[in-house]
Amino acid sequence: MLTCIYAACKIEENHVSAEELGKGISQDHQMILNNEMIVYQSLEFDLIVYAPYRSVEGFINDMEEFFNAGDNQLEMLKTLQETARFEVDKMMLTDAPLLFPPGQLALAALGNSNALHRVIDFDSYLRGIFSRENSMHTMSELSESLDAIDSWVIVSHSNVCPLTEQMCKFQINILYWLGTVGYFCFTWTTVRP
Repeated sequence: MLTCIYAACKIEENHVSAEELGKGISQDHQMILNNEMIVYQSLEFDLIVYAPYRSVEGFINDMEEFFNAGDNQLEMLKTLQETARFEVDKMMLTDAPLLFPPGQLALAALGNSNALHRVIDFDSYLRGIFSRENSMHTMSELSESLDAIDSWVIVSHSNVCPLTEQMCKFQINILYWLGTVGYFCFTWTTVRP
């Protein structure tokens, strides 16, 4: 269990060394470190999740070439990119980055951004991508993936945060136990879009 707590601290980017954790409860830190990889392997957990921010930038650069963008359209594409970054921010709060590759997440973000700004003919751009590449996937498969990504974002932002009062108290107790409460300010609220 200590190894799981140690792993959770890494995942939440709240670094607590194994030595600190072991000292806090009078346990050998080597036990925690020896079991760490076993826990990750048993969960089939990958420690890296690739974010789609660079893919958004790459697609914007590709769109500039694809549409032979002039100065006016370059500014509009930059606006499209900024809005797409906000869309990616929303996606990163869902399970979508664990289920879909960064390129598909970027295309979904750009598609949603383009729906707001109407900068380009997005379907034409997607067809252009498929005409240039020998892809194993079809346009309809990509459309299904983009729709699924949108569904993840919509569902995750429409649900009420599932934290109950007891869960909040439990998390605060763990943070006290780890000795990190002084560094963080917690307010437990229900988040809605």
